[in-house]
Amino acid sequence: MEIHEHKIAIGDMIEGYHDDGDGQVIGYAGLLNIRPPYQREYIYDGRKDFQENLIRSIYFDRPVNLIYFAKAEDSAYDYELLDGQQRIITICKFIKERKFAITLAGGEIQYWQGLSAKDQRRILDYKLHVHVCEGDADELMRWFKTINTGAKELSDQELRNSIYNGPWVTDAKHYFTKKGGQAELCKTYMGGRRDRQEHLERILQWVTGSARDHDIRSYMAKRKKDKNAKPLWSYFGEVKDWIDRLFNAHRAMKQVNWGVLHRKYGDREYDAEHTRTVATKLMNDDEVQKKSGVYEYVLGGQVTESLLNLRTFDDKVKFKVYAKQDGKCNRCGAEIKKHEAHADHIKPWSKGGKTDEENCQVLCAPCNLHKGARG
Repeated sequence: MEIHEHKIAIGDMIEGYHDDGDGQVIGYAGLLNIRPPYQREYIYDGRKDFQENLIRSIYFDRPVNLIYFAKAEDSAYDYELLDGQQRIITICKFIKERKFAITLAGGEIQYWQGLSAKDQRRILDYKLHVHVCEGDADELMRWFKTINTGAKELSDQELRNSIYNGPWVTDAKHYFTKKGGQAELCKTYMGGRRDRQEHLERILQWVTGSARDHDIRSYMAKRKKDKNAKPLWSYFGEVKDWIDRLFNAHRAMKQVNWGVLHRKYGDREYDAEHTRTVATKLMNDDEVQKKSGVYEYVLGGQVTESLLNLRTFDDKVKFKVYAKQDGKCNRCGAEIKKHEAHADHIKPWSKGGKTDEENCQVLCAPCNLHKGARG
């Protein structure tokens, strides 16, 4: 990777600054994409200390941190901002949008328009030190991580978006990242933060049936130059309608890879009233500790109880019952060493049994093994 040093006046940097309010921010006379996919939205709104300190440093001709550009390829812009978004946008907000004031020596508070023409010119002529990096996508991303060490890490999906940047990613973000109706639809079925690309990551896990980084990257790589992501949104709608037909909304839905379940059970016929009733009952059952497992348990015919992580007896109850049974198995009467005792439900959960002391018996290992499943 090659790195070239430049000095760019603030007046040149802010020329043509435009924020469309929908994620696209440009500057440097239209040559610079200030918010490429690997950059987050501006996060310093309200951070008066950061904003003032930066502008004061410039006003008093003090050095500010280096800014990094990446030479852009396959882009409408000559450059993408690799590091320094918060600084550049703060400068633009002060000069172009006049969003905040700074406190000068002696306590004088001034907005941009209140500064003298001489002071304004001094700020506009201030030279920012910019390093322009040229290399392939992987090199640039490695460098991006290096120069941002100590900063808040990018999420996995934010990094993927940067690597496979193109019309497909842009459109996918429109559906699964932007505020609005789509986001409202997604949040019922997906956990995580929409603004950190976690809803987009979740739908990619659904459609690939995998949470592995390699599988998600492969899917994105194949679609990098697709004109839009409408098929992905249509897929979400298909799975969403299937979920809505069979189950009532519940927060546990957010923990499920619905793509896997839809692929496995989507062609089966179900009595929707039955699936809703059973699932609701299980959601209200204190014995069921893993609520997200309810859906596959119901779809699979209520066979695999391990999906539910049913409550078990704790050692306090087990040893209390062990003492009541005089250390003997409740089925065969054999003596059991305390550490080899197995606590078991007298009446199984599937028949209404609860995990309380009155429903507990202690068995030896062979009897517990032969007794079979609790249900």
